[in-house]
Order: sequence, then structure tokens, then C-alpha cells
Amino acid sequence: MAFLACFPGCAWAQVSGETCKAVAETVATGYTTKFTDDDFAAMRHYANCEARDHLQGGSLDLLYSAFSLGAKYNDQEKKSFCSSSYGQLGIKSASYTKVKAVFRDGFDVVSQCLQLAARNWDIKYKLYMDAVSLSIANLNPTGSTLRSIDVIPKNSLSCTGMPTSFPITVRSEGISLTCTRDAKTQVLGGAVTTTTSEAILNLQLADGPFAIKLPAYTNSGALEEINSRIEHVRKEFDKLRAELKTSASDPIVTVAGNSATCPDGYYAVGHAFGDQSGLAHGALWGPSLKCQKLNLGR
Repeated sequence: MAFLACFPGCAWAQVSGETCKAVAETVATGYTTKFTDDDFAAMRHYANCEARDHLQGGSLDLLYSAFSLGAKYNDQEKKSFCSSSYGQLGIKSASYTKVKAVFRDGFDVVSQCLQLAARNWDIKYKLYMDAVSLSIANLNPTGSTLRSIDVIPKNSLSCTGMPTSFPITVRSEGISLTCTRDAKTQVLGGAVTTTTSEAILNLQLADGPFAIKLPAYTNSGALEEINSRIEHVRKEFDKLRAELKTSASDPIVTVAGNSATCPDGYYAVGHAFGDQSGLAHGALWGPSLKCQKLNLGR
């Protein structure tokens, strides 16, 4: 009896139903493909400082390992780490909210995996970007009942091998099916953008439900092109700014007059007014510009 789950590129390997390690790793891989360093820092904080106070059991340790959160803290280290503010740890609130939802979601999946494995359910599944392939068996001598398989949202997945009626008794020989989803593709400015919504395959087993999720994603060629152009402009601006920087040895030229302008090749860096303290109210007079040479051609 075992649960098995892996992404493309990994080999099938028998994993103990007692640990459901592969399921934890599948959850982690599916959600962290585009995680930033800030997201991982936020998850490390949540796992150590909040999750351990509310979530119990082997699922927590499995997820901690699957998400590659590093060594666990002892009590003193945990106290110091958890008393630090988000700002001190470089964690953004938006990242914390996101990873908290991912971790709780993963905890629920792995916890249910452990419960079903203890009842001799043998579920193997493999996730792709837009497909899931799975087999379902029960190793009890008399098998057990699969009440239904729900696709959520309805019609979001197209499945082959789906039983035509429910409930059915599942035994050691099991059943197998493959489900796929359609990705929406748009062309924006000559660039292709592919988007999908989350799809769930929910197994309604006699011993409880087990949900397999295909996470939503967006692969935007248009967005990547825009970001690339912005980055190019930023680099060009930084280059130009460096070229225009003045040297500390360049003198500041003062040009007086109500219609004063800087000489060619110079730019204004400030202005000043003269002062005639002998006049009533300390009147200001003689506006002038302070000009410095552009650093061009060096």
C-alpha cells in the first residue's frame, strides 16, 4: 500500500503510505515553481512561528522538509527568530499571506493522505502542467468504495478512463484515468500569453475525500517582453545618468540676472538671491543660477 506522486522528469518510486512523502513533495513542487526568495523566507517564518502552534502531526514535518525550509530551530533560536518583525527579516506581508494559504493547503492534502494510507488506499498520481494521471486501488481483501470523482469547476477537466457510474468497489487491481485541461491562449502585441484556472479532481472515497489540484498559472510572453523592455530602459537610463555625472573638480558657475540661463554644456544645480539687509524687511534681490558642466565626452 502506498501513495505515489511525482512531476515530469522524476521516476516512479514506491513511497510508504505511512509518510506520504511523495505527496508532500508534489504539493511543494507544484506551488513553489515561481516562489521568490522573499516567499521562501515568509514560509520559513510561518512554518516555525505560527504553523507549529496550530498544526500537529507528521504532515507538518513532511511539509517542512518538502518545501526545503532548512534546519529546524531549537527553542532559543525559534524565540529569537519569531520575535523579529517582518521588516527585520525582509518579509513582505503579501508574501506571508500567499505562503500561509499554500502551506495550509498542503497540510490538509498530506494529512488526508496519511489517513487514507492507513486504511489501505493505494493512490498513485503524476502531475503535469495541464494534466494529471492517476491510479486508485484498495488493498483490503474485500476492497472499498469509491463513491464518486468530482471535477471542480465542472467541465474544467476532460478525463479518459473515468467510470461511467458510481459508486464502485475498488480492489487491488484498481482503476486508472488521465485528465487534461485546456489552456487559454491570447496574442497581445505579437506575444503569446497562456493562462489557466485552478482545477481539482476530488476523489470521494468511503474513508474520506482526497483532492488533487492542478495549480493555476500564467505564462505571459507579452508580460516578459514588457518587463524586458523596462529593464532595458532602466539600464540605459542608469548608463546615461552615470555619463552625465559631474566631476568634483568641475567648478560651479554663477549666472546673475532675472532672465539668467546656463551656458551651453552646463545645467542648473541651484539658485540663489542676493541680500540687502539695509533695505526694509531685508529685501532679496539679484536672482542668480548656479550652473555646472555636463560630463559629456569623457
